[in-house]
Amino acid sequence: MQRYELIEGSASKFWEVDVSGVDLTVRFGRIGTAGQSKTKTFADAAAAIKERDKLIKEKTGKGYGEVGVAAGATLAPAPSAPAAPARPAATTAPAEIPITAPEADPVVVAAAAAPAPVAPFTAHPQLIWPTEGFQWPEEWNDELPIVRGLHAPELQFNRSILSNIPSLSDERSSYTKDQFTQLAVASGRAWTLWQKAESKLKLTRDNLSRPDFEFWLEAIGQCVHFYGRRSECSWLTRSGIALHGVAFMLEVVLELSDLAQDHAGIHNFASEPLTLLRQSIACADESAYAAALETATRLRERNEGLATLCASLFPHMEAWATEIAHCGDTVRAAKVMACSMPPDAMLACLKLTAYQGYFYTLKPALCLHLRQHGEKAFESLTYLLRHAQNRDAIELALDFITRVRVPQLIPTLVERVEDKEVRAVLDKLAEAYPAAVLKTAIERSRATRSRTVEGWTVRLALRKPTALPAALDALGAGERERFEALLAQLNQSEAPV
Repeated sequence: MQRYELIEGSASKFWEVDVSGVDLTVRFGRIGTAGQSKTKTFADAAAAIKERDKLIKEKTGKGYGEVGVAAGATLAPAPSAPAAPARPAATTAPAEIPITAPEADPVVVAAAAAPAPVAPFTAHPQLIWPTEGFQWPEEWNDELPIVRGLHAPELQFNRSILSNIPSLSDERSSYTKDQFTQLAVASGRAWTLWQKAESKLKLTRDNLSRPDFEFWLEAIGQCVHFYGRRSECSWLTRSGIALHGVAFMLEVVLELSDLAQDHAGIHNFASEPLTLLRQSIACADESAYAAALETATRLRERNEGLATLCASLFPHMEAWATEIAHCGDTVRAAKVMACSMPPDAMLACLKLTAYQGYFYTLKPALCLHLRQHGEKAFESLTYLLRHAQNRDAIELALDFITRVRVPQLIPTLVERVEDKEVRAVLDKLAEAYPAAVLKTAIERSRATRSRTVEGWTVRLALRKPTALPAALDALGAGERERFEALLAQLNQSEAPV
């Protein structure tokens, strides 16, 4: 069995394929769910393998990446999808939360036990600790996610958008056709995939100029099922926004997403229109924005899937993202990480997603979180560092947490002093706060009994002899005496590595 995943924009999907003799089985769905499976029988094994290789090429061309699976794993039938929930009546939109700034490649996190935390921290008053707080670095502006009122680059439209109308290709796999047929059946519509000639008849200036909801719904559905080509989907979404407004296209895309919740084919490629909609909403004028907000407020009440999409498309609506962050659903929480939310909600998101590898939006999400909350983001950064289990994860956590200069920074880093990346950071901090780093390291070495920590602490004491008396005076009598005895037995060359 081979497994591929696409984690991009609002999409977090998997696709698995397995060939057993003349049978080819695929399973697909949202990451974190069982998904649905389909088996097709071919004339011989060679034909099944050829179709598998063709589908894999299509998937990897769309950005899917292969992930490891256990040796000998096979695909079992997936459980049937539950019935769609009823659609409740619309409700009034919640108040918009204003964004306030503070005054002053995928990361994998393993499900391993975090280092034992230090005792509750109180900065010793006789030592110098970092107290500069957080200052926003201007170079991080480009890392911010698109958020209305904070980072909203204008979406550029071609003035002659209807002068060069594209057509769809005839190159569609049997898998694509089956997926689209399933979507049409689920929607109760008599849709069929357009071939190139038919798309030229459908995508005309007259049809595109009319705000015909059913036409646009089918057209976007055709494009998101068009494997390997994003330009047509992007062009059609931009055209709809330019011709009929962001609220109109928002309802089209959300309606299509709602129809396709149990059909992986649509979600695999809907990231392009969703990304364009998020940017359009962020930079819309007040009238267009009000219309889009009314549409989202009405549609998000239908079900959890649309509520999650609306939260990701309106990332400045803090209340919407906060609701998702505390819902207990890993997949939903991962989709709103790059949204405005209070510190406790971000921490809840990290706790849900830390063991699942859902950190595809982590860097922009943390930039946004620090931009809005400054020092109050420290608890989330501490959690991230404590649970980082590879070099990339540790370095990403360090890049953020070392920007927050508060007294708790030193003991938080010392918790991970056995990692060489953390020791390198502590060596630099020891230049400015030698006694505080040394005192905290001595306490940690005695608590862990780690030879690595003990050796590094001894070497630090020998490098910073002028800071040693203050560090020792800040220790308890027992710890001071034990460390003095250790120093008496060792010199710098004998200190353990």
